[in-house]
Amino acid sequence: MRISRYQGKLIMLLIWLTALLPAFPLLGVMAIFPKPTGGVACLEVWPQTTGMPYAKIYLLCTFALTYTIPLPIMILIYIKIGIKLRQAIKEAADRPGFTRAQATKRIIKMLAAVVVCYALCFLPFHTLYFMMDFGGYKST
Repeated sequence: MRISRYQGKLIMLLIWLTALLPAFPLLGVMAIFPKPTGGVACLEVWPQTTGMPYAKIYLLCTFALTYTIPLPIMILIYIKIGIKLRQAIKEAADRPGFTRAQATKRIIKMLAAVVVCYALCFLPFHTLYFMMDFGGYKST
């Protein structure tokens, strides 16, 4: 299946809108407070009127949108790309341009490295916020 130029632009627009989605609630809850030591701090002030844990709900939604949903999608898409590239290597094994086909092995390794880096780089960020919202950890 080939994606048309219009479909590609639409997909990119949807990806960008999805990426911006987690930031919108923060526009309404961020507040600036003076620090006792001087300067200012920007903090989240979630409404307390309904008893709903909005900060925790926001954290869980953000975690889902920025980590738990994209990571498996990346893994599945990169596995599919890797399978296609391996098929290309097998088909080109007996042709003169085989050295070029061997370079796809490096591409497969790089795809795996991208997924591992994404998972490892965002894990501490999300862990810290989970500790702050659910574990009672206080940042200074």
